[in-house]
Amino acid sequence: MVGSCRKCDQCENNLENYCLEKLDTYNGVLPDGSITYDRGVPLVYAGNTTYSPLRYYGLDKPGLHVGVAGLGGLGHVAVKFLKAFGAKVTVIDIAPEKKTYALETLGADQFLLPHELESAKGTLDGILDAVAAFHSIQAYLDLLNFI
Repeated sequence: MVGSCRKCDQCENNLENYCLEKLDTYNGVLPDGSITYDRGVPLVYAGNTTYSPLRYYGLDKPGLHVGVAGLGGLGHVAVKFLKAFGAKVTVIDIAPEKKTYALETLGADQFLLPHELESAKGTLDGILDAVAAFHSIQAYLDLLNFI
């Protein structure tokens, strides 16, 4: 799905995929002047995969402090969405060379390596885990502020 009317009951209840006027990704007809597939395809996958849980779990509100674990294909899109929502964003990644990209290019507020997580315990309102490898989530859960 690449679009919806944004006005019907389904759209107003965050169920855009059930909109009767939705634009499908396969065999769909796009209106004239719309973005081309080569520019829109990244948002179909990475955009939907990150935007949907951020909206569903209420992490799309200004002022929240949200962590993004893994600054890869999904993680960088999540950071962009969160900054657009007005959130404070902390990126967590194992690669120190991604720090400059996270902070300066994407506008993240903080960058943490795994050995630095202790200093951030209890500071996050939510976390989007975009790490593709098998890993324990306990260290991430410790970052959440449950108050």
